[in-house]
Formats: sequence, C-alpha cells, structure tokens
Amino acid sequence: MQQLFAAFLNHLTFLAVLLPVVGVLLTLASHALGPAVVRRTALTNVVLSILLVLLIVQQYEPFRLNNDFQPQTTQMVSHLSWFESPNSSVVSRTLDVNQSPMVESGRISVFFSVGMDGVSLWFVVLTPLLLVPAICIGPPEGRSATLFYSLLLLLEAFVTGMLTAQDVVTFYVCLEASMVPLFLLMGNWGGYGRSASAQKFFVYHLAGGLLILLALLTMVVSHQWVIAAIQPLDSEQTFSIVELTRGISDLYSETNVTHSAHLASVSFLNHVTPWVVCGLIIGFAIRAAAVPFHTWLSGTILESPSALNVVLGGIGLKVGIYGIVRFVVPLADPLPDVLLPICQTIAVTGAVYAGLLTLAQSDLRKLAAYACVSHTCLASASLFSLSHLGIAGGMLFAICQGACMGGLIYLIHLLARRFGTSEMLGISGLNQHYPRLSAFFLILLLASIGLPTFPPVIMMMTTLFASRVMIAGWSIVSFLLLAWTFLWTYQRLFAGTAREPRPPLGFAVSSKLEDLLDAVSNEMTSHADVVQPSIPETISFSQFRRTDLTWKECVTLVPLLCFVACVLFVPQFFVDRMTPSIDVLMGYDSTEDATKSPLRNQASIVVPDQDCIVRTSKFEKQE
Repeated sequence: MQQLFAAFLNHLTFLAVLLPVVGVLLTLASHALGPAVVRRTALTNVVLSILLVLLIVQQYEPFRLNNDFQPQTTQMVSHLSWFESPNSSVVSRTLDVNQSPMVESGRISVFFSVGMDGVSLWFVVLTPLLLVPAICIGPPEGRSATLFYSLLLLLEAFVTGMLTAQDVVTFYVCLEASMVPLFLLMGNWGGYGRSASAQKFFVYHLAGGLLILLALLTMVVSHQWVIAAIQPLDSEQTFSIVELTRGISDLYSETNVTHSAHLASVSFLNHVTPWVVCGLIIGFAIRAAAVPFHTWLSGTILESPSALNVVLGGIGLKVGIYGIVRFVVPLADPLPDVLLPICQTIAVTGAVYAGLLTLAQSDLRKLAAYACVSHTCLASASLFSLSHLGIAGGMLFAICQGACMGGLIYLIHLLARRFGTSEMLGISGLNQHYPRLSAFFLILLLASIGLPTFPPVIMMMTTLFASRVMIAGWSIVSFLLLAWTFLWTYQRLFAGTAREPRPPLGFAVSSKLEDLLDAVSNEMTSHADVVQPSIPETISFSQFRRTDLTWKECVTLVPLLCFVACVLFVPQFFVDRMTPSIDVLMGYDSTEDATKSPLRNQASIVVPDQDCIVRTSKFEKQE
C-alpha cells in the first residue's frame, strides 16, 4: 500500500495532465443527462484538478538534493516512450568553421515526458483556478453545453501538458494542440464577427508556432552536430529541454579549450544561437499578443465567448512569458550585448502604448484585453534583465495579473449580462444598487495596478532601476497609465449619481428616427387626439430583474482572490519555490560555485554597477 501511494505521489504531474482528459470523457458521457449534469461534471473535474495541484505544491521540495548533492529541481517526472529509432552507428563529418557538419545516422528517442519544477509550478496552479469562473459562465444560451465544457477541459489538459513538458516534441505538440480548442470555441460560440476573428487568430498563432518550431528544430540539430563532432561515438539525438539548453550553454561557457573541434563548436553556436533566440522571442511574443503583434487580440476578445476570454486573458497570454523563461534565459550567454537592451526597450514601449490604448477604450472587454498586453510587456521587460530578481519578479507579476485579469473579465461578463452591453457610456452610480459587485470590482482593479500585489512589482522595479534607469522610468509611466485608466473606469461606473444604462437592442432608437418623431409631433400638436409618442431612453433596474452578485457568483471569485491574497501576505512562499529552478536555468546549479554565482538566494543586494545580486546559497546550508 505504501509503494502504491509513493507511486501515486511520484506521478502527480502526469495525473494533473490526465485528469482533464478523463473529465472530457465523463462530460461527453453525461450528455444524455442534461446540461445541468454536464456542467456539474465539468465543475467537479476542475475542483479535483485544484485539489491535485495543491497536493503538488505540498509535495514539491524546492531545495531537494540528488545523490550527487546537486539540486533536483525537476520532480514528479513521468516518462512514457513515444517513438524510438533502432540503434545505429554514427558517422559524422569533422566540424569545420567553413563547412556545415552533418550526422549521417543516429539514434532518436522521443518521450512523452512531464515533470514539475519551480518555473512551471505556479502557472500550473493558476490554470484550474481560472477554469472555475469559465465553467460557471458556460456557453451562450441556446448553444451546445457538452461540447463547450469538453473543449474547455481539453484546453486545460493541453496547457498543463505544455507547462510541464520536459521534451521539446511534447512541448510543441501541446502548444499547437491548445490552439485547436481555442479556435473551435471561438468559431462555434463567438459573436457575429467570429469567423474573421477566428481566421486572424489562427493565422497569427500559426505564424508564431512555425517560428517556434523552426527555432526548436535548429536548436536540436545544432546541438546534435556539435556533440557528434566532439564525441562521434556518443551522439544520441536528444529532445530533452534540460539537456539541450544546458548542453548548449555548457559548450559555450567552457574555457581553456584546445581541441579544434570544440573551438569550432563554440564558434558555430555563437553564430546560430542568437538566431534561435530571436525566433523564440518573436514566436512567443506573437502568442502573448505583445506589441507590435497585438492586433489579433481585440477582435478575439470581442467576438469570443466570455468563458474563453477568462482563460485567454488569465493564462493564454502568459504562455509567452513561460516560453521566454524556459528557453531564452538558459541560452542567453552567446547573445550579443545589444540584443537584450533592444528587447527591453521594445517591451517597455509596448507597455506604454498598451496603457494609452486602455485609456482610450469605452468597452470594458477591450480595456481588459489591452491591460493584459501591458502587463505582459512589463513582465517581459523584467525577464530580459536576466537577473534572478528580475526573472522571479516578472514571473510572479505575470501569474498574479493572470489571476486578477481573469477575475476582472468574469466581473465584466456579469455586468454585461445584467445590462446587455459592456460599454461604459451611460452607466454610473452602480455602487448604490450593486455593493457586492462594486467591492469585488474595486479589489480586482487595485490588484491589477499592483497595489495588493506589490511584492512582485517591487522585485521588478528594483531590477529595472539597477540595470537601466530609462527603462524603469518608462515602466513607471505604464503603471501610472493603467492606474489612471482603472481608477477612472471605477469612478465612471460605480461613483456619482446613479444613472441607468441605455436600453438593449430591442429598445434602441437611432438619432434619425428621433428627429423624425419630433418633426411628426410638432406638425400634429394642433390635434388634441394625437398622443405624443413615448420612446424609452432608459430602462429601470427592476424591469429586467437586475440584482447584485449572488452568493454563487461571489464564491466563484474566492479561489482567485485567495491566490492573490497569498501572494500579498506570504510572497516568500512563492519565491522560495521558484528560486532554485531559476538558478538551474541560469546555469548556477553547482554547490561548489557559490562564489562564482551571484544568483543564489532570496535575500539580495542589487549592485547597479555590476548588474548582479550577491547571495548566500541555501544548498550549502542544507549540506
């Protein structure tokens, strides 16, 4: 029994990927029992996923050491053989600077490999939390509920698989497969312009996916060429993300090398890696809707169902942040010194531009979409500092904003469902009729501008000021723009004199029709039996039975608010579980390297001149 329980704990990551797939099958099987049973089945599966990821958090040991006293940051790993070529001898050409290397034959092993580390952990926790409001929103009225909930659960499975993938093939398959539920949900349950928006969404994501695929294949083949030139008898083709990124970084960083093939390999990687990194950055920027690749987002948000918007704004756009941390950070050594400042400048410029776009919006859905773009660009600017504090702060900021914006999009859906529109024009003073909606809206708006979630904001700004003051200054401008927009939005909607919104489509009257009615009434004023036509300009709150948030709607937001509150009150708990994994990604995974590595612990002193962080190793304390 103990062995069975131990095996269960060792495969928790695989179960987190498998559980939504089981939910899809159960949801399809319950179709004959009615929409209510289907909805409860999907919601139960999501709740079980939340309990499972909480168990993963409890079991994850960030400072575990292996038998060689090296940090074992990737835990609960499951390997399933996917396909494998037979053994064959490797014949390779000598690597020459002026000649492209080529491996004639070799062994290829591809695994469905998933595991949990500190980089993936909090993204995985956020995913089922966002599915709770998405399931509660449900499909639009009159549409099929079974397929809708099944696609949402399938999307959860693919996103979790992508976040926990330890193999390049597994990562890319899950990344591209997640586009299928998104496309189907948008195309089948979207608005009137869903066809054009879905096509634009597909084209952008396909272009980004092809760039990512090309970059990953180049990384795999380049690593194989170099290894075959140095060690012709031991050059098995690997698709392991850890082995690829660490292998390329180690080959580049080794010094005092006299072997000609090794020198040529360093030169080869020095020329190839920047192109690989640029392809990855652009591909993940398209997926994250970062400026200037953000044009697909506004139409997608407007035409997609609200349940999909919650997932897309909460975790879908954060895939780009995860991809940069997973692939770009370990490959940063061979990059030219000018590349990262350029990336930071573009990211901060995009954050300011997106902040200006939020200020110009009257539709709450578009406002939330551009706020997500601004948050993503700010987190990217912190990541490109390539300091431990900046990477940890950027990741935690992106995760917190995913929870906040997911809850905010859910509240926007509730408001639009009560008034028939998400436009702010003609609405004010809702605080008098909707105190609970007003309170939740205020909390999430303040969290979105970084007030309740100030620990990651402090980490980000400390890093940016230590590296480049101008970048930090423009980041503050983007924060101020978002604060101005959100506080002004709250003041327009909930403060002031109560003013009811204009009627929905059934009561809408154009200005030309109003002029015509006025002209007719003026001509007929002499007739006493003519009644002045009455066109209702507003609809009373009671006419559509508008009520404040119900207890079920309030409970739906509780998991996301608890997550944000934990980041506020116990940020060290989150940072401790990210720190060792970030150290390993940056190449500081040796306990004998404490003096060499400036990036070891959470208590840090930022040195602006050296752009580093002085730390004391927790791994050494455990030894």
